[in-house]
Amino acid sequence: MSFSVRLDDAKLRRAFRGLSRKLGTRVITRALRAGAKPILAEARSRVPEVTGKLRKSLKIRQKVRRQAYDYILVSVGTTVPYAAMVEFGTKPHRINGIRHPGAAPKPFLRPAFDQKSDEALEITKQHLRDAIEKGTP
Repeated sequence: MSFSVRLDDAKLRRAFRGLSRKLGTRVITRALRAGAKPILAEARSRVPEVTGKLRKSLKIRQKVRRQAYDYILVSVGTTVPYAAMVEFGTKPHRINGIRHPGAAPKPFLRPAFDQKSDEALEITKQHLRDAIEKGTP
């Protein structure tokens, strides 16, 4: 389970491709990862769990398709299989023949994004601005 933002606007994608060619994919990826850090910290602080496994599993991940600088995806997410059940809750169900009443949702990832997305964008813009001013990757 992860949360990511995708740029679907063609003009914006072209601008990022041009920027990526000038600065390098590494610089843009670094800027996006820096911007994701406040969201990660907020998500970790909101995880309602006792063991800490879900909290520890939250990470910033990246995927870069370098062919024609097509995309750079940076996301905050986890590979813990029950993360979606915590975020969205569950309906009543049976586990090994025993009736489970279900669980109320305890969102942690979406509220973290909602609260910190403006800060993440400002951090990303500042990193890119600094890289452009330096002019070197």
